[in-house]
Amino acid sequence: MTTNIQSLLEVMNKMKEAEMKVGELYLLCANKWKEDKHFWIDIAGTEAKHAEYLQQMMDMIITNPNKFSYNRPFNITAVETMIKFVKKNIERLNKDEITKDNMLFIARDFENSVIEQKYVEIIDTLDLKYKELMNRIVEETFEHRKMLIDRINISCKRGC
Repeated sequence: MTTNIQSLLEVMNKMKEAEMKVGELYLLCANKWKEDKHFWIDIAGTEAKHAEYLQQMMDMIITNPNKFSYNRPFNITAVETMIKFVKKNIERLNKDEITKDNMLFIARDFENSVIEQKYVEIIDTLDLKYKELMNRIVEETFEHRKMLIDRINISCKRGC
């Protein structure tokens, strides 16, 4: 396997790890704030789907490496930093150091960072299934951000 493909897979594996960690954090939120349990479970479930999509996409690259190439450089350190930040917030949540309102802002920032990374632009391919999966991740991430912003707005009306 070429270095180019290995690099693509390394990036995607880190993206998958980030999705799983964020989902883990959201499940902790569901357990912590029972009144919002379904909200957090729903977005955690979507994060798990994103990890599955990324695995499917990696499998496509392994099966047909000639159909994929880097489209633009990607700083894997940004994803690694996000994963560390999520892990730190898991620790903080377990120690009751994060309020429900603060968690909404933290989650919104996670979703924003995923959007800002422009994952959809990293890999160049004509593979329609790959593009469909990537577009689902992007669309669902935008939806998460919108849902979190709506929750923040409701919370702030009550005095956040």
